Amino acid sequence: MLSPLSTNIKFATALNADGRLEVFARGVNDGVYHIWQQAANSAWNTYHWLGGVLTSNPAAARYPDGRVAVFVRGTDGALHTKSQLAPNGGWSDWASLGGEIFGDPVAANLRDGRVIVFVRGTEGRLFYKVQAPNGIFTDWIGLGGQITSDPVVALNADGRLEVIVRGANSNLYSRRELGNGWSDWANLGGTITSYIAAGQHADGRLAVFARGTDYALYTKAQVAPGGAYTANWTRLGGHLTSNPTVGRYSDGRLAAFARGANGALYQIQQASPNGRWVEWRSHGGYLTNNPLVSRQADGRLALFVQGNDDVAYYSSQVSVGGGWSAWIILERGRSVLGTPFKALAVEGEAPAPVEGEDIMPEIAPGTPVPDLAE
Repeated sequence: MLSPLSTNIKFATALNADGRLEVFARGVNDGVYHIWQQAANSAWNTYHWLGGVLTSNPAAARYPDGRVAVFVRGTDGALHTKSQLAPNGGWSDWASLGGEIFGDPVAANLRDGRVIVFVRGTEGRLFYKVQAPNGIFTDWIGLGGQITSDPVVALNADGRLEVIVRGANSNLYSRRELGNGWSDWANLGGTITSYIAAGQHADGRLAVFARGTDYALYTKAQVAPGGAYTANWTRLGGHLTSNPTVGRYSDGRLAAFARGANGALYQIQQASPNGRWVEWRSHGGYLTNNPLVSRQADGRLALFVQGNDDVAYYSSQVSVGGGWSAWIILERGRSVLGTPFKALAVEGEAPAPVEGEDIMPEIAPGTPVPDLAE
């Protein structure tokens, strides 16, 4: 069976009310496809088509009443949405939320469960819509700026929302909720060459991750939960050829994932909650897109990638806090062991990964630098 997915997709995930993880992606016909677990933490169903004609990758979130919703950019440039009619149930028709957006929408949840959606508007300015208490979305609200990445959204330890972007000068910027509005944009420095990822340390401090001009991964974190960020970046090394994605283990340790120079997926993680970072390790494979890490209902992390055969693959922790499974084709009844990605046959492309190969580490992790441009 040929994959129904488009090339170089970006996955979106959401947990159903009953704990089943659901994955959304753009299809070869530019419609939305989704696939979900047959039961919480279990095997996967088959792909189903949700329709639509996309001009972006999808975003997904769960409403306070348990219904999952998906958000996309349509052919008219506006934001469109489709949601379950009831928790774990069938789906509504598509509805327009208006606007003129660029890039991919980003959906997140406020501390009370309401959904908020951020987009890049005209001239690179940041806009958002949020559910009112009655469940209806507000009009568009502008936050200004001139951004050159899709935004990243995170909740501070006190529940205040924080949005993080790359600016026109390639610096990192953040803006957070105040009592009655938003702070000004804060320049966090750096020269960013990727989109940004964010995570939260076990002690509540937010941390941001990005690729620098030397292709290495860098991070900086809040000095205290909800506070300012450190002045310096910490270099975690590596040679990234994708955007990073960040997850948190059940014990609070952060882990970052990215594609390496040989196309394989690599991981670096903390040795202990809030602690130092250990060396990079390979998950194998040959990726053609940006990986995504998500969390299953039982707390196990799950990885989603697209191989050079355009097929989606999935790997999850074997146990909460434990090691990782072999790669599995993301479709019921199709599983493989080892490195399942199709071998490359195009002259001049990088070779398929070799068992045990580890080309990502370059220097010891933890070397601080004042700016990513150095």
